[in-house]
Amino acid sequence: KEDAQQIIDVGTKEAVFFGELISHFVDRITILGISNDDDTSRHDVAIHDALCILYLLNPSIVLKMKKERCDVDFGGGYADGQLIVDTRSYWLPDRETYVAYKIDKALVLAMLKELLAKGRK
Repeated sequence: KEDAQQIIDVGTKEAVFFGELISHFVDRITILGISNDDDTSRHDVAIHDALCILYLLNPSIVLKMKKERCDVDFGGGYADGQLIVDTRSYWLPDRETYVAYKIDKALVLAMLKELLAKGRK
């Protein structure tokens, strides 16, 4: 929520919209009891689409990346739309992709704020 507020504080209509989206999403996952690590009091959200674009602008935002054998489930079941990382040894090598496991959060936040501030012009 603090990061979302920093984005809102940029003051452009784009920043306010984006920050409020993040804030509302954090509210929803908090209500649902969803957390991203062993600390169940933390309800962080990953902004995957923005991360892809920010990576193209500055690859140094990714601190840990691994080449993995992956697929996306489109079966309509519980895992529909999820990225599945397959660790079995007989997977086809043409299905490998890069998965970011750790990012420089401070740099990502700084980049987001800088880009969203450009709406002031």
